[in-house]
Amino acid sequence: MGTILSEFFKILGLVPDVVWSGIIASLLTFIGVMLSNGSNTKRLKIQLDHDAKEKAKERTSVLRRDVYLKAVEELNRVNTKLVALAKADFVNSNPTDDLQDFYAAASKLQLIAEPETSILASKLVAAYGILTMRLLAKLGPLNDIKIEISISDRAYDVAAAEVDRVLEKQRLLVESGQPDLVQMAALNNAYDFSSSQAKEYADQRVAAWSAFHLHHVEYVKMVMLELKTIGEQQPPLMIAIRRDLGLTEKIEILQEHLASQWKEMEEAVNQSLDLISKNT
Repeated sequence: MGTILSEFFKILGLVPDVVWSGIIASLLTFIGVMLSNGSNTKRLKIQLDHDAKEKAKERTSVLRRDVYLKAVEELNRVNTKLVALAKADFVNSNPTDDLQDFYAAASKLQLIAEPETSILASKLVAAYGILTMRLLAKLGPLNDIKIEISISDRAYDVAAAEVDRVLEKQRLLVESGQPDLVQMAALNNAYDFSSSQAKEYADQRVAAWSAFHLHHVEYVKMVMLELKTIGEQQPPLMIAIRRDLGLTEKIEILQEHLASQWKEMEEAVNQSLDLISKNT
């Protein structure tokens, strides 16, 4: 073994220094290239990972922006829709159809929002859901009254049309120049009956509308009181949405503004309720 190593070193000693310089230079170049490639590969991997994360953030941001804006838009509409339920047609349509856009938008928001925002939205949606069910129960008497009004309307129209028909026959009989006392008496009786029927249905309609007005006022008062409570949950959700969208500049000022705005709205609601109570 020692002989072999001795011979090996003798052979290496025969290699000229110039050749060794070239070999060493080549090795250094090779090592430099390897280190450079390794560094470039690592840097490229880091850049690709960063780009992928940024693109994912951008996609999420775009998706959230569209969903959040739609949710805020529907949130501004839902209160008006709840008040308008009192005039909805329960017979020919589902009165809650107009609310589906709000619940759909809120569901999408909960799906892609940050946990805090999703929880706030979930609580608000639950509050609106409970309120909707309570309002639907309150709308039962209103719907019954609207049916009475519709029936009285149709009955009045029929009776009024009969009055017009009898009057036309009387006019033709008078203009004929051949008065028939028996026929005229019959027409007078028909006129009196139809007129009394028309008046009866008209009175029923007036009474039904009066009852509807009273129930509608109570309904509006209930909605406004409930919305005053639910409305307290909206500013925190708005702030959370802005944070998710990266709109955090001067957010404290916005919080103060929303709080002040809510107090003004609360005062307006209280004044409206007082006014409604005085007029009933």
